Amino acid sequence: MSAVSSDGHSFHVVLGIAMMSQTVRGIIEIENSALFDLLIAANYLDIKELLIVCCRAVAMMFREKSPEDIRKLFEIINDLTPEEELVINGEP
Repeated sequence: MSAVSSDGHSFHVVLGIAMMSQTVRGIIEIENSALFDLLIAANYLDIKELLIVCCRAVAMMFREKSPEDIRKLFEIINDLTPEEELVINGEP
């Protein structure tokens, strides 16, 4: 990931290390709707490093969440029938 210091010098930072910075952490801890808007903007403007950071932040939202938790988080309506849910869960 490329970065620019306050005095204008460019330098390269390993993305994993950049993810640990307070600034980057502040970006990924913003409200969900703002994060999604930022992700879309980074994609549209072709800012690859920011897009990666935003995608990782969204991916982290899925960690250790049940399908119901994910539906609530992303405001997804469950349109599966009880029979479809049984099939998905591997129940007869």
